[in-house]
Amino acid sequence: MSKQRKSGDPRSEATRLAIGFVRSLAVLGAAFGVLQAWVIVRGRTVSLNSADPGMPIRDLPQIAAAEPGPDNVMTVLDLSWWIRVSAALPGLLQAVLLLLAALLLVRILSAIAAHRSFGAEVRRDLSGISLLLILGGVAMALLDLLAVVLLTQTFYPLDGRVWERFGIDLPSVPVFLIALGFVASAFMYAIRDGADLEKETVGVV
Repeated sequence: MSKQRKSGDPRSEATRLAIGFVRSLAVLGAAFGVLQAWVIVRGRTVSLNSADPGMPIRDLPQIAAAEPGPDNVMTVLDLSWWIRVSAALPGLLQAVLLLLAALLLVRILSAIAAHRSFGAEVRRDLSGISLLLILGGVAMALLDLLAVVLLTQTFYPLDGRVWERFGIDLPSVPVFLIALGFVASAFMYAIRDGADLEKETVGVV
């Protein structure tokens, strides 16, 4: 039988603080990701003035440099809507992935606080985090590749406009997120081994 959570238990108190911290970061990160995606798709920066100006091309995540020449007033608003959506999708997917992973991590921390560290729900949630980060990271890379291809087709040749400097980044691969997914998978197997060991020692004096 698992132990019940005790009031004043240091493990429970530390976990409660960790849960609050993870929830705060998840909400802030998701809000920032959604806001950034909305600005890109809309094509306008957020301004305190009544009319929001067009978002500069250089502010797109896939653009390395974009310094317009004389008489070049092109902004993100001048791009086709599907190109703006493709540029926004990788960042939006990252925000969703981190939010879902944070929710699973909160469930894991709650189980640890309740002395169920080797429970099946912990292994299941760690497996979920692993799949989210690995598969989601690959999906982000493919979406970024799509955005780079569309932007390259749009700007090369440079659409008849003069640019002092212009460059598009190579597709981005979220190596850190994918690596975290494999780390979560390793922890899942370690906890499974711990659960097996716990079963073997039940009743041993």
